[in-house]
Amino acid sequence: MPAEVYCEGDDRTYTVTSVKDRTFFQNQNIFKLTLPDTIEEMGERAFDQMFNVTEFNVPKNLKVVGYQAMGYLGWEAKSIGLTVNTDRTLEIPGTVEEWGDCGFAGNMQKSIVVGEGVEYIGTYGLSGNYNATSVTLPPP
Repeated sequence: MPAEVYCEGDDRTYTVTSVKDRTFFQNQNIFKLTLPDTIEEMGERAFDQMFNVTEFNVPKNLKVVGYQAMGYLGWEAKSIGLTVNTDRTLEIPGTVEEWGDCGFAGNMQKSIVVGEGVEYIGTYGLSGNYNATSVTLPPP
């Protein structure tokens, strides 16, 4: 996803700062999700259930995570012969101010780090991360 998009209609360039509700919900044609750090808000289920994603990042300036915004990425990839890089760390930046329920539920990484500054994790915010053997939370 680009950090900026150009609109011919008004001859302007816009910075991508949000991904609205269900924008990529259940899209099975994307295998790698590279998000720019300009994204500050992910709407409800924006990237939810993209089962074939083998690799993704969380934008470093993210502030708002909607309900199940990045849930269940990569769940089916192995069943269709794709290699999922589970050795990566799911890094949630300390810039997150609003974390909706199930925001990062059901992902495949072995390690999860929640950045210092995050004060609230929504209900079931990290549930279903069955590969996780390490979770680091910020100090109270």
